[in-house]
Amino acid sequence: MTKSNESRELTPAYYWGPSVMFEEMERFLNDRGRDRLWFPGMMRPAHRVPVVDVREEEDRYVVSAELPGMTKEDVSIEVGDGALEITAKKDQEREEKGEGYLRRERGTMYFHRRLTLPEDVDAQTIEAKLAEGVLEVRLPKVDKGSDKKKVEVQ
Repeated sequence: MTKSNESRELTPAYYWGPSVMFEEMERFLNDRGRDRLWFPGMMRPAHRVPVVDVREEEDRYVVSAELPGMTKEDVSIEVGDGALEITAKKDQEREEKGEGYLRRERGTMYFHRRLTLPEDVDAQTIEAKLAEGVLEVRLPKVDKGSDKKKVEVQ
């Protein structure tokens, strides 16, 4: 395996989005000794990077991602451009009524993770299963001998 192929192992690709900008702004203000009222933590969106474990087995790679509270309808998996992209989004709405008050809360949980795929993954036969808040994606390896062709000598 060459060095360039080694760098294509399953590694997280850099993700930048609005939530990263908010975190950087909050860190900047905190580092300057400013009052947290300038940028209260409650204004941050509920964007999280899920905990992801990757293991290599003899015939496949297995990616496990913790997605608590998500159902299979909330999860989207895309494969293309040499990457596996896992996205999960769930809108939440809660209402609580009591004597003399009404409390409503709305929010969105959003998970996103992008992993670079090794060249030996068979993208056509990838399988995924979500059970008890854990998503497991099985990425079969391509049989390395399948690209070889026997040439008859004349």
